[in-house]
Amino acid sequence: MIALIIIVTVIAAPIIEELLFRGMLQSVIRSYVGSAWVSIFFTAAMFSIVHIVNPTHLPAIFVLGLCLGYAYEKSGSLLRSIFIHAIFNSIA
Repeated sequence: MIALIIIVTVIAAPIIEELLFRGMLQSVIRSYVGSAWVSIFFTAAMFSIVHIVNPTHLPAIFVLGLCLGYAYEKSGSLLRSIFIHAIFNSIA
């Protein structure tokens, strides 16, 4: 059971969430508004709302979303944001 939890939280969730939030949502928003920072901010807000288990964690998850969005924009690849997300989940 522990192995399954690790696989889901450290491997599957970062890949799926980064494809959804950065790969799709952030890219679509950027194409419509033309601003990377607006798309990063909006996507980070959506990311933090989806992950709201404990309201006190909201600021930290929002900052993580900003960092993931920036990493994606800066590198032009989802691999960097997937890696950061996986590291964050493994530590958490």
